[in-house]
Amino acid sequence: MQDHVIASFGPGGEVARCSEGAFIRLRDGRILFVYSQFRHSFHDNAASDLVACYSSDEGETFSEPELFLPASLYGVRNVMSVSLMRMENGDLGLFYLVKHPEDGTNSYHLSRSRDEGKTFYKHVPVSLPDRRAFLVVNNDRVVRLSTGRILVPIAFHRSGVNTEG
Repeated sequence: MQDHVIASFGPGGEVARCSEGAFIRLRDGRILFVYSQFRHSFHDNAASDLVACYSSDEGETFSEPELFLPASLYGVRNVMSVSLMRMENGDLGLFYLVKHPEDGTNSYHLSRSRDEGKTFYKHVPVSLPDRRAFLVVNNDRVVRLSTGRILVPIAFHRSGVNTEG
């Protein structure tokens, strides 16, 4: 097998960083690639949305990136670090971090789609809302155990969090 680059989603224009992505096979056979797209700066706290690209030819080519889940849905500037999973009922599950700039914390969320990511009908936090902290969940790390339980490996950091309001 010879190495070759299929697609490159690098910085350019106002896009400063493309990172933290995940792939999943859609019901129609296409491959969906969702990743964090940072604007104006490459730092983790910069403005970032989740964007998507599709491949209809087994990953030989990908469509141009399109907005998939905007940070503005949560009234924040940054969503990132995506994981994708087929849910037991067939829904597409989209897991991601939501960064809260007012206190430097973030929360981990799940959005569900019945139509392969065209729309999402449910947006729920999966991290404990009473434990505000700086969370780290690397991309594509959410797994389903043989029991059906979903495991989200979260690193929980208390340092640097504004606890006074």
